[in-house]
Amino acid sequence: MTAGYWFDRHLGVIAHASAGYLVGDAAGSPVTREGSRWQPIGGLMLAYRF
Repeated sequence: MTAGYWFDRHLGVIAHASAGYLVGDAAGSPVTREGSRWQPIGGLMLAYRF
């Protein structure tokens, strides 16, 4: 999901959130055994238009 809000014609903020699920070789790696197969991702960006 991505959402944005523009304060005026040039300046805004954009938020992004998503999740992925590991399968195959990535799901069987030692790193995944310690954590979770679900991989959440999120971000907040400041945007400027010229």
